[in-house]
This record gives sequence, structure tokens and C-alpha cells, in this order.
Amino acid sequence: MVDYIDQMYRNGEISEHTYYLLNKVKERKRKKDNYKKILYSLSLMVLILCAVALYTLFDGQGTQAEETISIANMLQNTFFTRILVAFLGVFTLWRFASKKYEEVDKEYEKLRIEIIERSQELWSHTYDKDSVVQAYHTLKQDYDINLYHK
Repeated sequence: MVDYIDQMYRNGEISEHTYYLLNKVKERKRKKDNYKKILYSLSLMVLILCAVALYTLFDGQGTQAEETISIANMLQNTFFTRILVAFLGVFTLWRFASKKYEEVDKEYEKLRIEIIERSQELWSHTYDKDSVVQAYHTLKQDYDINLYHK
């Protein structure tokens, strides 16, 4: 499928700089969406591991509450120890992905706002304002990139 932005560039309706910025914002949006999916998956894994760990703690093996909750009993249970190590690993990955997502989101928003603020300059040589509206509509519809408002 030929992208409308590529078609506009080939037809000479947009400048090389505008084409570069629009492709860059599409790339950053794609990267942001990928990190969002990773973050969601890791969040789900953290919740599942927490549920399994809680089930392992309170599954009724201990007869008294103090036996069940003692740290020595928890660490003697190899399954619980493995779940705890897996939880710590996945949680660490989640924190890393969360920070990367925030960085990628800031980069994307910064570029998106720059394009919005410089829209008059970027589209100044285009005489057909309908093509600008169509390009923005295509970006909104196909990539969920809003270049109408900040």
C-alpha cells in the first residue's frame, strides 16, 4: 500500500524537510506504541507473578498463621523462591521499559508539537490546502497522530 504522504512527496506537493519530519513522527509513534505493548505485557506478568506468589503463601500448607508468613518458611519453599526471583526480574524489566517509554513519549510529543507550531512554515509552498488537511487526516486515521492540536 502506498502511503499518502509518500505519494505527496513524489508528486512534489510537500518539501523534503516536511516529508522527513512526517516520517520521523510516524517512526516515533510506532516506537512509542511498541514500548506501550511491552509495558502492558510486563505489567500483566508482574500481576500474574504476584497472584501466584500470594497463592503459594496462603495455599493452606501451614497450619498456623505465623508458620505461613515466616521468612524462613517462605525461602525454604523452592517454588516460592523461584517465583520471587522471577518477580524481581520482571519488575526490573518493567521499570526499565517504563523509563524508556517515558523517554520515547517525550521525544514523540516534542516532535509532534514542533510540527504543529511550524505548520505554516512547513506547508508554506503548498497552494492546495485540501492536501494539507488530507495529509493530517491520513496521519490521524492510519497512525493515530494528531497534528491539529497540541
